[in-house]
Amino acid sequence: MRFLNRLKGRMFGGKILQTIGMVKAKSIGPANCELKVHIIEEKKPGPSRSIGLELVAKSFLSYQMIPLTLSPQETRKLIFLLEEALNRSGF
Repeated sequence: MRFLNRLKGRMFGGKILQTIGMVKAKSIGPANCELKVHIIEEKKPGPSRSIGLELVAKSFLSYQMIPLTLSPQETRKLIFLLEEALNRSGF
């Protein structure tokens, strides 16, 4: 498990300090998708933290993981856009 965490960390450009949680998307056909949220310590000169989003898509004989690393500013923008979409959808 440690090896996989180190590999994922490299894909995010740093070390995964903590996994905050996960949400599952509605299934479309045989594929299942989930989004995991991580706190990443980047390997820049000097300590720097960012947010990592891990998009995982799984089906019978397929597995795909897409890592996204967001700065604090981009994370706030994403939160704003999600809240705006939620408000406009009438929920």
